[in-house]
Amino acid sequence: MKNELQGLVQTNTSSASGKSIKDTVLTYVYYWPLFLISLLVGLGLGYIKLRYTAPMYAANTVINVKGETTTSRGGGGGGSNDLITSAMQGGRSVINLDNELGRLRSARLMTMVVRKSDLNISYYRVGRFIDLDIYHDAPLRLIPRDIQDSSSTVSIGITELTPTSATISYGSEENPTKKVVQWNQGFVINNNTYQLTPLTTTFSAIDKFVVKWNPTLVTVYELLPKVGVNVIARTSNIAIGITIENAKRGEDVLNKMVEVFKQMNLDDQNQYAQDKIFFIEDRLSKISDELRGVEKNLASYQGTNLLVGDNASTMGTPIGEAQKEVDQLNSQKTLINMIRGTISSPEAKTLPTAGITDGTLAGLVANYNQAVIKRQSLSAQVAPNSMILR
Repeated sequence: MKNELQGLVQTNTSSASGKSIKDTVLTYVYYWPLFLISLLVGLGLGYIKLRYTAPMYAANTVINVKGETTTSRGGGGGGSNDLITSAMQGGRSVINLDNELGRLRSARLMTMVVRKSDLNISYYRVGRFIDLDIYHDAPLRLIPRDIQDSSSTVSIGITELTPTSATISYGSEENPTKKVVQWNQGFVINNNTYQLTPLTTTFSAIDKFVVKWNPTLVTVYELLPKVGVNVIARTSNIAIGITIENAKRGEDVLNKMVEVFKQMNLDDQNQYAQDKIFFIEDRLSKISDELRGVEKNLASYQGTNLLVGDNASTMGTPIGEAQKEVDQLNSQKTLINMIRGTISSPEAKTLPTAGITDGTLAGLVANYNQAVIKRQSLSAQVAPNSMILR
């Protein structure tokens, strides 16, 4: 039995090794229709995907965070916003990158971006297979004039564009409402008033557009998942990226995010400086009360001991020392009044530091001066007379 099996294996091996290249090719050529069908199916699926899928674009930018930075994971309590601690440290604070990441990822920032750029209005060119997002390349603009109901999306089809009017359709796809509207004239949909404004006087008769107006929060939560914000390893740089259907829209989103991010930082710096001013004024008020108390005690002492005129400074060492302290207190009082006047002035000026003996007040003044200098440097980044720095 064993010999028979060995003979069978040898026979099969001999027959397989005896196949020529021609026989092998003919074996596969026999199945050429199957290969051709597979190729055609693959090409067809690729064509359908390209025709029915909107292309995606990626945009990226980088923000450099200047100054000493840290992260929550890295420890370090330098990010404290406590006014006294900051004042005693001379105004030096550490920027927490995790806080900056949270701000860039926040719905608050994205809401400001959407409102400043009208990103909740989208324009599409109707195609044979898909509607393409053309963003601001549309030859018209939809302007919301009076929004009474901001809870639902409005989709408006626009056809038959002429130099004076256009035909709009809205409502259900099965039975849409159609009407002709004049350019720059208001029309009402679902109690909301809109206006169509042309950007050109030449239109193609076959052009069809769809304009969608979304509530702001709907657009915000559509954009947030598309935006990625991360810290570049071992640097103080923050990388921001977005993947979106229109490249220009993605570019505008990132540019506006950076602009709003800078504005929010300026607002925070202004608020922080204002808080310091209030704290300094409160501290000055308390010191003034203490000075008035000392003056009353001195006057009482002089009256009790019948000290008049120069006698107060010549009746022994204790009285001379008391007069010296009075002179110092008067000097401090004059300095406090000068500081208070500078703070009350609408012009942002640095405060004098010479002659301040109170440690906490000296730290606060130094901190305030640094805030003023930083504000002056940041003011160069915004337009003149901007409301941001008022």
